[in-house]
Amino acid sequence: MTADDFGSRLQAVIAESDGRPMLLAYLGARLRARDPDLDYRALGVRTLREAMARCTSLGTLERDPSGSDWIFVPTPTTRAPAQQSAPEFVAEPWFQHVSQYDPAHQCWFDLASAELQADATTVALEPERYVEVPRADIEVQRQWAHRWSASLADAVAAPLCAGLEASAGMGAFNAAVVAHGLGTSWAGHRRGRITELIRSWAKQHAIDATPILSRGLPGGSRRPPRAIVPRAAIDKLDTPTAAADASALRAFLHAMVDGLADAELCEFPIPLRFALRSPQNER
Repeated sequence: MTADDFGSRLQAVIAESDGRPMLLAYLGARLRARDPDLDYRALGVRTLREAMARCTSLGTLERDPSGSDWIFVPTPTTRAPAQQSAPEFVAEPWFQHVSQYDPAHQCWFDLASAELQADATTVALEPERYVEVPRADIEVQRQWAHRWSASLADAVAAPLCAGLEASAGMGAFNAAVVAHGLGTSWAGHRRGRITELIRSWAKQHAIDATPILSRGLPGGSRRPPRAIVPRAAIDKLDTPTAAADASALRAFLHAMVDGLADAELCEFPIPLRFALRSPQNER
């Protein structure tokens, strides 16, 4: 690997994070996700921090306020144009409805109250008042996953694609994503695609998308959007199908906390009995 190769990988990660500051550890994880065989010794250095000293044109390193970590700050020329604030993503309630795998799931937008409505009986009383919200079913999301996986290094893409081919569901793929430390990257890509879908739908129906969107930052520089674990998913841990449900829930939780900074991770409210519980330990 040459200095130019390293610079190209770094620029790709900067673009992926919209040119915003990120923890050095997070930057390193993103670089290795693109190239699992990354070896800084090929640049004549031993650590990422030393490698960054040779890429000052792309950004600088600064100590975080606590002094416990380093933050990489891209130079203005490498940041996304006119990107002074966090990018907009679809708000959490919309994300939960649009990303539902259940083919029977339906949701409507109330033109009068500008709120979501999931009760078909209520919608039937005044159908002209509602517009059905599009849904990214499991096949659509599998296509997104295939394209996203293909953009990664071959050594990483292979097990992810194998996970997609393993079954009609997404469980094996999600587990492979978590195993390779790509939970945050995939979650961001998926949320971005769903946001594009809702933007297009809102434009088609002349609906103001502003209330539908919220802002968020990538990696360790922010607390990621809080995903909601359905109560039903927790309850299923006590059913005969606990093995499959626990595996899916555990992958979900891993993906949700993957981008938390250390201080935030220590505050993350997961009950200990759920964090430690596993079907193997219960035998």
